[in-house]
Amino acid sequence: MRRAVVLCALFACSKTNDATSAPPPDASIPDAAAPIDAGQPPTCVDHLVAPTIVDPVKSNELVVMNDPEAKLGIFDPNLVSTVALSYSAVKAKDDIETRIAVSSDEGMTWTYATTASPAVPAPNDSGNLIHETSSLVVDPDEPDASRRWKLFTHRYLAKGGDLHYDVGNIALQTAPAPGGPWSTPTANIGWRGASPFSSDGAVLLAEDAPGASDCVFFTEPSALTLPNGVLALTLGCVTSLPSIRVVLFFSRDHAASWTSVGTLVPAKDGACLGRSPGLVRVNAASLFSENGKLYVWLTPESATGYHGCASVEVTDLDTLTLARNPDGSPTVTRLLTTPPDQFSGACTSAEGKTLMSIAFLADARPFRIFAP
Repeated sequence: MRRAVVLCALFACSKTNDATSAPPPDASIPDAAAPIDAGQPPTCVDHLVAPTIVDPVKSNELVVMNDPEAKLGIFDPNLVSTVALSYSAVKAKDDIETRIAVSSDEGMTWTYATTASPAVPAPNDSGNLIHETSSLVVDPDEPDASRRWKLFTHRYLAKGGDLHYDVGNIALQTAPAPGGPWSTPTANIGWRGASPFSSDGAVLLAEDAPGASDCVFFTEPSALTLPNGVLALTLGCVTSLPSIRVVLFFSRDHAASWTSVGTLVPAKDGACLGRSPGLVRVNAASLFSENGKLYVWLTPESATGYHGCASVEVTDLDTLTLARNPDGSPTVTRLLTTPPDQFSGACTSAEGKTLMSIAFLADARPFRIFAP
């Protein structure tokens, strides 16, 4: 969902559900501008850390060497250490694919390795199945060497300007190395929607997961292998309100099954993550470790889009505990914003390096990635 507002601003798209490849949902997909019941937020303005201003003019734009053309640019970076990077290549509004880049100089430069998840025609000639908001992770304890690298994406139906987020699933692909070969995407986590595509073959369904049974669909996966070998996965849980909160799952068998842990970041925390008015929900979680501590990047969101990135320490993942101020608001350790409050986020970090997506709505190439 990182580009829902941006794509519609560019193409005047309508998110109605008129897809014919599968039975459409009964109700329209929740729109970013709809009223959101985020709960009563805590008083938090006095606790905000001073922001770091990410000025695109003064920051380094990420250029992936040998990258095939993507007319509308690249977005949604996800770092694995400083050796591998997954990202979305936006070729057209209904043609978004996940690519992999690699680095041999600790993330100073990046070179295109492969396209892991190209857009493919949906059945019955009714649009494309596209992949975005990827999360790349290495699973060193995986006994099958051909599956040690894992890629999670939100795979869903795009039909012209209509984005059907709930006609999709959280897909999984595996490979022996970042450059592949990557397996065919399969449904890993899904939901019981009006389309069977959203649930068929999934190892876990939202409705069966304690603490996530009200999720209409999931988005924004972020995977991280913990020191004990457990694979942690956060997802954006979109409910019928609509509202978004961040939920957490654990896998102890290399994504063959998942256990629901619960809500890591409630929707109301979005009000305490930035300085812009109207921040009504939280989205785009991205787990990362730094100096022996675990953090999560979070993006505050309003009806006009994303407003930067805020990092919060995760003090205990098992008990879903974030570092919080006395009033209950999350303790923000780092806040990244842009000089004008433009669409910015999400962010990813590894080994002390950070990347941030920034959108330029008036430009022919609106989607770009920067290193603050």
